[in-house]
Amino acid sequence: MRPGAILLAILALVAGFLASVPARAEIDVRLTDRLCSAEGVCGINAIPSTAQQFEIAADLSGTPVASSDLAFVSREFHFHGIALDIAYADGARRQIRVGPEQTATHWVAGARFGIPLPARDSPIVGIRIKVERAHEMNLLAESRLMDDTAIAALDRSYIALFAAFVGLMLVPLIYNLALYPVLRNDFQIGYACMVAVGLAYGISWSNLIFIAFPSFPVLPRYIVTHVALAAAVFFNVLFLTQFVESGIFSPRLKRALLAVAAIPVGFAVHVSIALEDVPSWFNAAHNLSYLLTTFAVLAAVAVAIRRRSIYVYYFLAGWAAAYVAGIPRVLRTLGLIEQQYFVDGALFIAVSVESLIVALGIAHRVIALRRERDESLRREAELTHRAETDALTGLLDRRAFSDHIAERAASADTHALILVDIDHFKAVNDSFGHAGGDRVLQSLSRLFRSIGPAGSLSARLGGEEFALFVSGIDAAETARRFAGEFRHAINREVTQSASGEPMHVTVSMGVAVGRLDPSGAWQSLYVAADLALYRAKENGRDRIEWAGNNQPGEIAA
Repeated sequence: MRPGAILLAILALVAGFLASVPARAEIDVRLTDRLCSAEGVCGINAIPSTAQQFEIAADLSGTPVASSDLAFVSREFHFHGIALDIAYADGARRQIRVGPEQTATHWVAGARFGIPLPARDSPIVGIRIKVERAHEMNLLAESRLMDDTAIAALDRSYIALFAAFVGLMLVPLIYNLALYPVLRNDFQIGYACMVAVGLAYGISWSNLIFIAFPSFPVLPRYIVTHVALAAAVFFNVLFLTQFVESGIFSPRLKRALLAVAAIPVGFAVHVSIALEDVPSWFNAAHNLSYLLTTFAVLAAVAVAIRRRSIYVYYFLAGWAAAYVAGIPRVLRTLGLIEQQYFVDGALFIAVSVESLIVALGIAHRVIALRRERDESLRREAELTHRAETDALTGLLDRRAFSDHIAERAASADTHALILVDIDHFKAVNDSFGHAGGDRVLQSLSRLFRSIGPAGSLSARLGGEEFALFVSGIDAAETARRFAGEFRHAINREVTQSASGEPMHVTVSMGVAVGRLDPSGAWQSLYVAADLALYRAKENGRDRIEWAGNNQPGEIAA
């Protein structure tokens, strides 16, 4: 992913963030500062977090609101019923009963619902809100009176923001799932799970789910939202433990981090199962568990930095803003700070930017792992080569030669084996020492490599004995041509001794052509070639002999 593309994406997100703040509309009245309880407590403190029933009122007599195309808009929370009692300037009153199912019918983007209010020629001067059996009712503090124009503007900005969020999250999800069958890194699955449940949370929380599924039930959506958020946090911590270099986190620290990250999941599942019987302190503990996980992640990042992890900086750069933006949401849910539009937008923008930054980190990690894998394969190939080859000549040794012949047993009907033996090699060692003999052996190995037929196998079987194996329908002709070229090349080859004296050698060769048995055993072919080599030695050396009647023996030049 190019830096320019990332910059453009971030600029687009910033534009989306600015657009997420509702534009100035005809009517958009915030009720937070006007809400008061029966006990005279006003503002955000007028709304408890959980209660069987409570009632608050907003006095709008100082700034009456025109009632045409007006709706009561609130953040979504779980409740059994809401009764709205609207007072008009002409003394009329209207009552509306709102059930949970109506929040799905009248959804507004950004985890909100908007209940249309009865229109009259007279403006609204007050509204009384009675809530029955609700959880996280402090979210009601963000309630507003908005007309259709304001709601449409809010919908446009939030739908654009969350559409960008979904698009930016889908890219790394598809990217990692596509690469996993090839790379098979654990952190790819952890990241994909995190992105998948994060998408589920964003789509459910933002109400985009109602675009695709207009009749989606309210309670399951509430459950999906809570469980998906907790699962996203858990998989985020799992991804951290998998993404950093091996050995940065001890197994005990990994288990501790995952145990802390599992606490919000446990709370979310319990809230989803026992929604009607969850006490207020349990909801508070649920929200505080996210703060606990945040501090645990920060501590783990500090440990990784101290242990000089490189990849943790990608995690820190990507998730720092998301965690910072998430803390005010927790505090807001606890009722400790006021509700603000920018808090929601900032979180989802931060998570979207995180997907881009961590995608770079994953790409870096994948490249590093590929280099490590390539280096490991190179070392493995080098070790295999060393295990299979003769240290002096670089040709295959006898065992590797036999194994490779067995692999090629079924590749062709005809095979040819050429045995090569240096004539009077003992005399070379006696005259020039073992160093001189080694030079001669290395000289022969170079000739095998330079003029050996394509696809042939060459080996040093031991001492001064070499072999070449060819396969194919023209194996006999290939063997004949190579044997002649090799013998003449040896006759022209002059090897210098350590003292600079020339060393001339000749070779005797035995050639056998035939088939291998199904098991790939080549002993019968070897015996035939060895007998032919013996005849070459007996008939004066520096010559080629063929086993049986395959070819007439070649007269020494």
